[in-house]
Amino acid sequence: MGKKVLSAVFFLISVIGSYAFFLEPQWLEVTHHKIQGRVETPIKIAHLSDLHFGNLFRLEKEVLTEIYKERPDIIMVTGDSYEDLSQLEKMKEFFIQLKAPLGVWSVKGNWENWVPVGDERSFWQALGVNLLLNQKTKVREDIELFGYDDETSGYPDRDLANASPDKFRVCLFHSPAFFEKTSSSCSLSLSGHTHGGQIKIPLWGPLWLPQGSYPYLHGWYQLGNSQMYVSRGLGTSVLPMRLGSRPELSFITLSP
Repeated sequence: MGKKVLSAVFFLISVIGSYAFFLEPQWLEVTHHKIQGRVETPIKIAHLSDLHFGNLFRLEKEVLTEIYKERPDIIMVTGDSYEDLSQLEKMKEFFIQLKAPLGVWSVKGNWENWVPVGDERSFWQALGVNLLLNQKTKVREDIELFGYDDETSGYPDRDLANASPDKFRVCLFHSPAFFEKTSSSCSLSLSGHTHGGQIKIPLWGPLWLPQGSYPYLHGWYQLGNSQMYVSRGLGTSVLPMRLGSRPELSFITLSP
């Protein structure tokens, strides 16, 4: 009986390990969300985060296909697009294919700060991506966009949007715990960083969460009148595995 139990346990661990390594990291979930805000006409946002390009494998083609199909008005990327300079060439091939009428906008994650590319603004411009580093811009007459440096690895300007919004404000930052410092001045915040836990043990929860995550994991959160969506992201980090936290591409439609 003991040998049978051990064999069954070993078989179960092997199945779960194979699923977590080979299947779930490539099993994209496309999520759709509808919210209301102080805007004049609807706008569809595509939110990408945590591509960690070295571990995307075939997922990049599926992401591009979904974006072409959904035709978002604007694409927003909340950091950690790569974690090694050897990934840049492949990453370039992906980003130059991203197109949206109101542009592609990105902020830095911890990996962009840990592994800098030199003249980062020129680097991203060459890919057709607008990098916001403690900067704001108006993407439409009724919508302002604010982009922050990552709090865990850089120097975000907390005073960038230090006032109640007179227009609808979308704020981009990588680590979701920063929401507590910006919620009073942002209408909608988008972040990533957590990977939704990446590996979640049944009846236990995430095996590990990076600094700057707690108490946020995935999905919608609200403080006062401000909302934040935390993406599970697309790639993996540390271990090329996912369990109970499928890679996510989200579309958020904002309506009057």
